[in-house]
Amino acid sequence: MDTKFVWSTTAKGEKAILYNNYLYHLKRENKNTSSHYVCTFNSCSRSITLKNNVIIKSNAENHNHQPKLLENVQAVFCGLKRRVLDDVDQPISKIYEE
Repeated sequence: MDTKFVWSTTAKGEKAILYNNYLYHLKRENKNTSSHYVCTFNSCSRSITLKNNVIIKSNAENHNHQPKLLENVQAVFCGLKRRVLDDVDQPISKIYEE
């Protein structure tokens, strides 16, 4: 099992991870310090469990839909969103050009 993932955010600004080009949002944080993430596509039941930033359980194969975006494209979008929210004095067009 590949355990490489990228921290991200959803369109609503929620905590999320990007794993194998699919986006998962945080569903719950458990008492044992693990966290459960589910696919952001509504009718998809795929999920991942993390503990100490390591994937400990995954049924992330065979989604019932295509990936949203490639990992590097999603990472760029998330970085842009974060920058726009953090740097409110800077025009969006200037942030985009950088």
